[in-house]
Amino acid sequence: MMRTWHCTDELTVLHIVWPPHVKLAPHDHDMFAAIGIYGGREDNSFFRRRVSGEIEPAGGRSLVTGDTAVLGHKAVHAVSNPTQEWTAALHVYGGNFFTAARSTWDEATLERRKLDPAEIADTLEAAAATARRID
Repeated sequence: MMRTWHCTDELTVLHIVWPPHVKLAPHDHDMFAAIGIYGGREDNSFFRRRVSGEIEPAGGRSLVTGDTAVLGHKAVHAVSNPTQEWTAALHVYGGNFFTAARSTWDEATLERRKLDPAEIADTLEAAAATARRID
């Protein structure tokens, strides 16, 4: 579930609830992002951009209840909730999350393509529907 609490050209605030076992492919935001977890866990895998435009793995960080993270405007990360629990977080972005020119990378090939923010919402909704059937 992804709900927009505020959205202007300068700032977007999203309330995101991650279903169990959901995973998002590597992507960028083209703006800063501040993430605050208030329930559950979010695993971030970070990637470094090469001069060629390709990306390569560059570490990771798990966020749990009470943790925060700030990502720079050039950051590329993949996100997952590897647990059986739902994760709840507030995400604040330094721009319009829905209109910024953003990229995603195929998980297997790391091939870059344009990101449609609706893909993220669709992925979360589909995973939530699956999780509700299992609960």
